[in-house]
Amino acid sequence: MSTINYNRWRDMLVTPVDTERFEWVHQHWPARADDVFIASFPKSGTTWTQQIVRLIYSGGLIHDSDPPLHAIIPWLDDSEDLPDLSVVDTMNSPRVFKSHNPYHLLPQKLTASNRLIYVTRNAKDTAVSMYFHTFGFKMYEYDESIEHFIGEFMAGRVEYGPYWTHLGSWYQQCERSNILVLHYEEMQRDLAATVERVAHFLDQPLTIEDINRITELSTFSSMKKDPRTSMQLWDEEQRKPGMPFMRKGETGDWANHFTPELAQAFDRAFKVKMAGINWSW
Repeated sequence: MSTINYNRWRDMLVTPVDTERFEWVHQHWPARADDVFIASFPKSGTTWTQQIVRLIYSGGLIHDSDPPLHAIIPWLDDSEDLPDLSVVDTMNSPRVFKSHNPYHLLPQKLTASNRLIYVTRNAKDTAVSMYFHTFGFKMYEYDESIEHFIGEFMAGRVEYGPYWTHLGSWYQQCERSNILVLHYEEMQRDLAATVERVAHFLDQPLTIEDINRITELSTFSSMKKDPRTSMQLWDEEQRKPGMPFMRKGETGDWANHFTPELAQAFDRAFKVKMAGINWSW
């Protein structure tokens, strides 16, 4: 049993919101043929990828009148952030949504025509980022140490986990032509190349100028300055003081939080748990 305030949907711990919404979206939500989904295990680069995709569709343009990123690319399962699900019916196509579900718990009415982008991240960096995410949001009612959280992560007692089963569900499907897999570490090494890959996958032609503009607007520093992408309203209303939603956005930060002994234990456990998943980070 997790010590974190989660809800349970089917066999999975989830964010503490109404699980009836999860079930309805999974079983009944009417997808359009050109709907796009960005999916990931939490804290693997979801918001970053949302920014890239929304900018690709806008030609790299941001207007003062634009709503927050989470309204442009909403999360269907979150009844708190999206209380009226019918608002998505008025969105222009192609609509883009985010999800933290494993592959088999996506909306059942999706078909091979729907494009799916799955984002992955090194497990230790994911665990550290997820700790600060969970510790910072008041709704989780969690005040334990990072060592405690890493133990919960290793045991699979975190939302949308276990991490290895989530990744495994997508790994089994990753050769499908309608799925694009992105790796957080590759995005950091060459963001412009990532923008090009995603644009090609979405059949959106871009000029060199478009790619450069989207790349610049998708950097961590640029997104953190914009309250619509940094989720500043969440920081003010839903998070503990001094715990911003956008924290570091770095690769390798786990080394600042894992002891050598904990890192060795984590690596030994995950070598077994991740057997058969051959993505490299």
